[in-house]
Amino acid sequence: MGAQTESEQSYTERTATAVRDLSDWFDTKYARPGLGLVQQAWATRPGLTTFLVLFGALSIVPILMFLLFAVVVSATFIVVGLGTAVVAAVAVIAFTGSFLICLLLFLVFVAAGLTAIAISSLFAFQLFGSVDLNGLREGGTQMLDDTQKQGRV
Repeated sequence: MGAQTESEQSYTERTATAVRDLSDWFDTKYARPGLGLVQQAWATRPGLTTFLVLFGALSIVPILMFLLFAVVVSATFIVVGLGTAVVAAVAVIAFTGSFLICLLLFLVFVAAGLTAIAISSLFAFQLFGSVDLNGLREGGTQMLDDTQKQGRV
């Protein structure tokens, strides 16, 4: 990746400093005094202290399991929702695309038919005009000669 800009570095340093300060505050305010109280209680009543520490540690397990379950259920709903949205979008695009391709093919055939009709009509009107002016034999021959000169056949 590229080098960080000065603002990104200062943001990263500020964030790291904030996390470090919060960790130090928790350590000095709660963790060290709590550990000291547990050590004092262990010195006077080891059995009761062991029971209370294990009870407290095991009491956290259902809370953590609930949080884990909530995160898994939420993630499942999000993944299923996004997957459904993607599948629906692909289905709509595929349906619309196939409809448009069919419409395009239909219009190509219509255009080809209309072009063939227009060219045939042009030749027919030229032939009928030539036959009308010069007679049947002379008009047909003249039309054939004109067509060959223009390179249509």
